[in-house]
Amino acid sequence: IEGEDRTRVAQILQWLCYVRRPLTLRELACLVCIDPENGSYDVDEELDDVRQVLTMCSDLVVETSGSLVGLAHMSVKDFLVSGSGIKQGFDCSSERAHLSITRASLNIILHAGCLDISATLRREYGQLVNERIPLASYAAHYCINHIWKGRAVYHNDLMILLETVLDPEQEALYIWHTLMVCSAHPYAIFLSEDEVMTSEMLRRQLALRYAALIGGTTSVERWLVANDGVFDAQALIAASLAGHRDVVKILLGR
Repeated sequence: IEGEDRTRVAQILQWLCYVRRPLTLRELACLVCIDPENGSYDVDEELDDVRQVLTMCSDLVVETSGSLVGLAHMSVKDFLVSGSGIKQGFDCSSERAHLSITRASLNIILHAGCLDISATLRREYGQLVNERIPLASYAAHYCINHIWKGRAVYHNDLMILLETVLDPEQEALYIWHTLMVCSAHPYAIFLSEDEVMTSEMLRRQLALRYAALIGGTTSVERWLVANDGVFDAQALIAASLAGHRDVVKILLGR
């Protein structure tokens, strides 16, 4: 595996070592569109044939059943997560991999927010987004888990990216929440039951709830200011359920 393919394969291996559920071949092919350095999503990199991604990964990745893909053998994962692949350019250490997945997931959500899609129902909207970006559902559903695992709240560049996603004036937050609902995320309906969040106030409250769930104290303080210090029970319960004591203290201090 040489040249540019090596960096892309390294990213693919990071995902396959730490994904929360198996990926499909179409989802895996989406990773080719993600810049390994900054996580940006480039549609011009889409493969003409999704099976090309298997060729790119040589014998390290195989198709299993039902178009699902995975590492060729458990020994491949053991080799990668042990750090033995670093000299070959395959750094699959836990924190680094989770941060890479977080960065890519947030950029996928941002890109989804820029899609020109017309739909009246939330579920229809979510389905159309997933047709355009097959990895969008995974990114939305599991991004928060990877944020926690990678301790992303301590990385300023990722927190800046997160603030962009949470911006109520952008569509990314609504897309994220819509995909969370469509994938039956346990926190989604709890965070908001509104079918259409046309109110700026509702969107700011939702941004605060997500920030509280994620655990970023700076982000929570920012959205508290944006909401004139007002927060509702969902934000406090979200922080409590996720075990973010510092966020709970900030909220109770208000």
